[in-house]
Amino acid sequence: MTNPTVPLGILAVILMGLLAGQMTYRWKQDIILTTVITVVVSFVGIGLGTLTPIQGIFAGLNSALGDAGCKFFCSFIVLVICYLGSVLPIWRWAQPINFVSFWIIALGMLGGVIGMLIWHPGFGDFPLFTSFTIGIGPL
Repeated sequence: MTNPTVPLGILAVILMGLLAGQMTYRWKQDIILTTVITVVVSFVGIGLGTLTPIQGIFAGLNSALGDAGCKFFCSFIVLVICYLGSVLPIWRWAQPINFVSFWIIALGMLGGVIGMLIWHPGFGDFPLFTSFTIGIGPL
């Protein structure tokens, strides 16, 4: 856990994916309601992961475990996630987590495009295309 902003966001997406599967397949909730709730809560979890007090919790865990302990703990968590992905049915684990992750990525890309259209950033003297041949040979 070298970057203490990452774990909470990942855990939030995994937990919201599990909630999405539960809401969709067990509770028979509307997919739009499920999507809005799980994606919004995932964004909140990702945002909370950037706050200094939350980062302090993960940084404290990092320093308390030490380098070898942190590597063991993180490897153990990855093994648990892989184990759950291998034994749980697709509708319970992989599909809903990927569904929530898709919306996070899609909304991020949409936000990036909208930001580019509104902000009009300058790219300096970088031409869009010159040729398929550069100084060291063809591309």
